[in-house]
Amino acid sequence: LYVSHNMATIRNLCTRCIVLDKGKLVYDGNTEEAIAIYLNEVNSDFPVKYDCKDIKRNIFHFGKKVKINGFEFIGKQCAQFDITEKMRFRVIWTAMENVSNLHVRFAVKYVDSTNVGMAESCAFINAKQGEEHSDEFEYDLSNLSTGTYYLKLFFFIIDSLGTYHDLDAAMAEIYFEVNDTNMLRPIWKQQFWGNVRLNPIIKKD
Repeated sequence: LYVSHNMATIRNLCTRCIVLDKGKLVYDGNTEEAIAIYLNEVNSDFPVKYDCKDIKRNIFHFGKKVKINGFEFIGKQCAQFDITEKMRFRVIWTAMENVSNLHVRFAVKYVDSTNVGMAESCAFINAKQGEEHSDEFEYDLSNLSTGTYYLKLFFFIIDSLGTYHDLDAAMAEIYFEVNDTNMLRPIWKQQFWGNVRLNPIIKKD
């Protein structure tokens, strides 16, 4: 018996699956159908705001130098994007101590927990203890395939040796959906092609 939320592993190991919803059996059968039912339940809501202030930090030093209080997608009622859009988001945070050369990054995962990639900013601020901040960022979605993703957001600094030091995390899985309204492209087959749409192949004359 194998219990997991990792869809990639389930695909590799299982020929039969059951799906439970609040302890009740909702499906018993084919692996791909079970995954589709599970993902449909996960995808049913894409909030645009996350309150991170009172979420317990699972790493001792998180929130000691800087504390992420909230996250929100800008200009959205639901966190759904076309690949031609830029993802705009705001992070609300507090400097708990003086901090220099603060960066933000997020790790992107597909809804089945497959790692997709990481994006980071340049150093964007020096802040003094007690300051409250609300900073806006933008991310280009054009190389992601269609589907549902979540990101894990971190604030960090880089020391003189190039080592990353994470100072805080939003502590929530921040879900969003990417759609493609260009009907000339083929339907994306994530299980075969992965999550990153590489740059187009150009025929040379």
